[in-house]
Amino acid sequence: MIGKEKQNPEKFTKDEEIEFFKLLEKLEFNYNEEMMIIFKEENIEKIKIIIYALKELFMSRRKSLIIRVKRKTLLSLYEKCREKQEKFLGTEKEINNFFNYYYTSMINELENF
Repeated sequence: MIGKEKQNPEKFTKDEEIEFFKLLEKLEFNYNEEMMIIFKEENIEKIKIIIYALKELFMSRRKSLIIRVKRKTLLSLYEKCREKQEKFLGTEKEINNFFNYYYTSMINELENF
């Protein structure tokens, strides 16, 4: 997912790429295309959002928060954010950009950890 040019506007250096893939492996998000074939579409979307949020964090000035990241936390936070999205659907608090909401929630969670 990350390696695709269209979806990866910020290019990793070779060292950053190695470091990021080690992070994905540590968090058990190192899925290959063959594995993704058996996943439901909703799970593929979940994995994409989590990986892209990790990538944004990795490329940001808050990169030091990476040491606090746990797989369980990322997954449960995703579910909480989806629940809030459903709860606020059609209201003034509606979440228009789920990725941004999840990413901001992830930052807040890690900063308060």
